Amino acid sequence: MHENELNEEDKIMEDFSETGNSVNEQISKKNDIKENKKSTESVLPPIILPDPSYAFLHNISILCFSQQGESHIKNNVPCQDRSGFKLINDKIIVAAIADGVGSCALSDYGAEIAVNSSLMFLEEYFNKEMKQKGFKFDDSPRMGQILREMMLYATDCVEKRSMELQQFSYSFQSTLTVAVYDGNTLYFAHAGDDGIVAQNQKGIYAMVTSRHKGEEVSSVYPLQSKNTWQFGKVNDVVAFMMATDGVLDAFVRPAAENNRIYYPFVEAVFYDIQKNEEDVKKNCRDWYEYMASESYRKSVTDDISFVSVVNHEAIQKSVKPNFKRQEWDKQTKKYEKKRKAALYPSDSKTKSQQRISEKLSEKGKSINTEEAAKQAKIAAHKMNDGMKELASASADILLKGVYRATSYLGETMGQISKDLKKRNDQRNSAEKGKNDESND
Repeated sequence: MHENELNEEDKIMEDFSETGNSVNEQISKKNDIKENKKSTESVLPPIILPDPSYAFLHNISILCFSQQGESHIKNNVPCQDRSGFKLINDKIIVAAIADGVGSCALSDYGAEIAVNSSLMFLEEYFNKEMKQKGFKFDDSPRMGQILREMMLYATDCVEKRSMELQQFSYSFQSTLTVAVYDGNTLYFAHAGDDGIVAQNQKGIYAMVTSRHKGEEVSSVYPLQSKNTWQFGKVNDVVAFMMATDGVLDAFVRPAAENNRIYYPFVEAVFYDIQKNEEDVKKNCRDWYEYMASESYRKSVTDDISFVSVVNHEAIQKSVKPNFKRQEWDKQTKKYEKKRKAALYPSDSKTKSQQRISEKLSEKGKSINTEEAAKQAKIAAHKMNDGMKELASASADILLKGVYRATSYLGETMGQISKDLKKRNDQRNSAEKGKNDESND
């Protein structure tokens, strides 16, 4: 088993689907609205982003923040990301992130409503249920039902707000990912292309959610696409992080590469041990400033939402993952080779050439090997010339795009490693200076 895959018993997916709008219905509604969108949407004032937040509870640290991306700053587009968390009765942590759909003019409103309404729903539910005798957190059927009700409630809240503002609900579409954690068991509800990366006691780590993208690379199935909702449970969790696609895509490779995770980034978050709330405050500030830095923004230009939850006592007692950089590089080259082979087939004998050679042989033609190869090659060229001419330009463009994407991810991960090392060196130097002063 690969080091970043969770066992089936560690990840239990439970779906409590109900009849709702199908994906096709949602898309058709989206297209119908687009025709009249420009004439009916009004400009509303952007919502101010909340400040970074943090907490420390029973040796569990939580940090949470959202930032406007460079691309949106340059184009004067409000931040469409939102994030938040709540501590319930000092026992349960609920956190949520949302990313507004870029083509929707009021998706910043939709993302904020989705996050706030889902957190409020769960807070009210647990405040009531935890007072009941025999309350049990680790109840999969019940939690699956509650998380579905929460998603329906969030969807209704977005719809209701759009009606109050006399806007199309399409304009408010966003993703939504919600996590519920008691220090050991993690439940989640998910819609869209954000993600949760979790690590368990065995040192196994993985992205436990799926990226819900449409047929077009830039499209996504939002909260309103009820048939795509995903619900799950992960046992024995020592730490997890939540991120919208801007951050997520910088350290988790695409599904075509089995969602491989660049663990040095995760390690820097999970193993920065905090012992009190002041430590968490400092760590939250460090990560906020790092992701707002010029070097990071060169790699990640989209809006950012990031949540980290670490059980420091549990993670210190668990198995630490062993990330093998050589194996990572080897796999990267392997996937690059596959992409290149798909775009530019090998110059070896094609299937067409083989079939022609076989036919010539069956007819008993007394043609020497060189002549047969020559005729086969001519025939193959006649068959393929039209196709090759048509595909050449698009293949070149696509390959350049693939190499740009691969180069971008490689540069991103390399820059992240350098920045994290520099950050840790600076912190260690500062700590050493403090120790020297105390000794004097």
